[in-house]
Amino acid sequence: MKPTGVVRKMDLLGRIVIPSELREAFEIYHQTELEIIVNGNEIRLSKHKQRCYICLSTKELELFKDRQICSECIEFIKDNL
Repeated sequence: MKPTGVVRKMDLLGRIVIPSELREAFEIYHQTELEIIVNGNEIRLSKHKQRCYICLSTKELELFKDRQICSECIEFIKDNL
């Protein structure tokens, strides 16, 4: 991970501002969902992607009982019932 050289202070509510240059570069707009990832002593932000509830794939997702499930997992379940 490459440092940006940008430092921001957190406000009293725990918020920080992502600089507009970075928001534009990463196409982060109003209401863009960001995922918070903790890895050891690092905190990372990434744009949220819908993932399969079973295998975490992001391809060919379908909604089943409020859960996203990919077509491969659906086929596997159908074949093994």
